[in-house]
Amino acid sequence: IWNQELKKAKRKLKSANKVSIIENKIKKIPILKLKQPKKAWYQSYRWFFTYPQNLLVVAGTSAKTNEELVKKHLENNDLYFHGDFHGASSVILKTEGQTPSPSSLEQAGSFAVCCSSSWKSNITGRPYFVNKKQVSKTAESGEYLSQGSFMVRGKRNYLRDQLLILGVAITDSNRLTVGPIS
Repeated sequence: IWNQELKKAKRKLKSANKVSIIENKIKKIPILKLKQPKKAWYQSYRWFFTYPQNLLVVAGTSAKTNEELVKKHLENNDLYFHGDFHGASSVILKTEGQTPSPSSLEQAGSFAVCCSSSWKSNITGRPYFVNKKQVSKTAESGEYLSQGSFMVRGKRNYLRDQLLILGVAITDSNRLTVGPIS
């Protein structure tokens, strides 16, 4: 009996040594880390590209990101979209020096309404757009602007009421995005 037990123990020890050798070899194999493509600045927000003009539209996701978006990324030729209702998101149409087509304006306006509290309440809204110089963080005398809020001065360019419809798409760079169906 002792002889059989000894042989059995030697076999187990031999198997354990083989496993240990294999584990050590595996540990020495370098692990390859796949590099994720670098995130573009706008991918920290809600975004899409208009069709067919291919202009970038970016929306804030909260009061904090609305503030950040306007202060950091609203440039002179860009258009600022918003709605005349509580909970409207700040949306920027990056014109890249082009004159936006009516289709691009409608798509950005639709996005402004869909990215607002209108989405939750299922009530359509009417967006407007203005130039950068009309958007300010300075309130009127005696007034206060909370985080993510801006004062819009001058004439507003109103668009028609927008439907609360969004589509999902995969971009050329294999990124998922959401935007107006058109």
